[in-house]
Amino acid sequence: MATRKVQKQLNEKIRQKTTYVKKGKRPEISVLIPYYNDEDFLSQSIQSVLDQSYTDFELVLINHACTDSSRAIAHSFNDKRIIHVDLPTNAGAGGGVIFESFLNVARGEYLKLFCADDLLHDNFLEEAMIFFKKNPDKSIFFTDMNFIDSDGKNEGHSWFQYRGFNINDADEYDVLRNYFHGNSILPLPASIFKRSLADKIEIDYTLVMEFDVLLWMRLMAAGGKIGFSDYCFVDYRVHQNQTSSSGHKNKAYVQSAFEQEIILDEFMGIMDLKLLESIVLNAIVFDVNKIVKLKNKDVLAKFLYARFLLKNVNNFPYQRCGYKYIHSLFQDENARNILLNEYNYSIKDFRHDYSSLDLSINSDLLSYFYCGGFRGGNLNGLGIKGLAKEVLRLVFRKLVPRKDKLIPL
Repeated sequence: MATRKVQKQLNEKIRQKTTYVKKGKRPEISVLIPYYNDEDFLSQSIQSVLDQSYTDFELVLINHACTDSSRAIAHSFNDKRIIHVDLPTNAGAGGGVIFESFLNVARGEYLKLFCADDLLHDNFLEEAMIFFKKNPDKSIFFTDMNFIDSDGKNEGHSWFQYRGFNINDADEYDVLRNYFHGNSILPLPASIFKRSLADKIEIDYTLVMEFDVLLWMRLMAAGGKIGFSDYCFVDYRVHQNQTSSSGHKNKAYVQSAFEQEIILDEFMGIMDLKLLESIVLNAIVFDVNKIVKLKNKDVLAKFLYARFLLKNVNNFPYQRCGYKYIHSLFQDENARNILLNEYNYSIKDFRHDYSSLDLSINSDLLSYFYCGGFRGGNLNGLGIKGLAKEVLRLVFRKLVPRKDKLIPL
């Protein structure tokens, strides 16, 4: 309750610091560009939106408590379609705080998320509106993107090529299968979706690396249908200041290690037989066809999903979640009876399984993922050689146990 109260107070401050015209016709599209110390590229990004051939839009510029000249650059544009929002504090890169701040002021029927360092081709919004008109059953639209460097030079390949994703006949289950196997295939800067869909979902305020993955998953779970274009209508800039750049890769790995479990939880929440078939059918021996004819398909699908996670013996987040999900199922009497009758799997069997797990070699890895780094430090500056030494140290400790070795967790 305290968290919600703080968030409401923050929202009220945002509204008080927001300037926009409430009267008149609502724009068809609301475009978001959040910025934080993006003075090198912000002007180009804003101009690329203002130059759109489709003009029925508003542009929401959210200042994420900048300390450089970005705010002055944003306010240098004299265009009545621009809405300025100043956040009182910086909550870190991207995330739900900015997205909710956008929703608080956005008036459009469609929402377009964009970045302060990328470029939007002048026909993106026009093509998006043509797509939605031709495909009224679709509520989310993605185009391809070009990769450009910090100087704007085309690097010669596109987003879908780089990700190895074939958009032909791709549907929501293809996207979820890729997400489950770690392939983030939907390009946020090249997206646009219906506002009515966003109003149905819960916003996550914490995630950074996986924020867009969780957003798309929840929009799809709320009934969103996806459409694609293989044309590049966005230039995606790659530079050293990005959160996902090579200069921040170690930090990104640490963040992803935690956030991966949140994504696995999300899969558990929406798991059904069709999704199970989509993401794991070719990877496991489970006879999925067996449960098609049975009742209680959802319980069995969740159980098989958890068992599949447990097969990833070298992935601790998967193992941890697998046991957590089976534990959750056993809290329900109906689920206990189903697992006993259909799979002869009881609480006693579950206790035996998790009691037999050997986590001794993972003890330092657990400290790394959950306590901030190897030997109490962090991965930043460790380098490839340093990381290799840590791995060898773990292996050595496994083969030659120390006398003071603790009981495995």
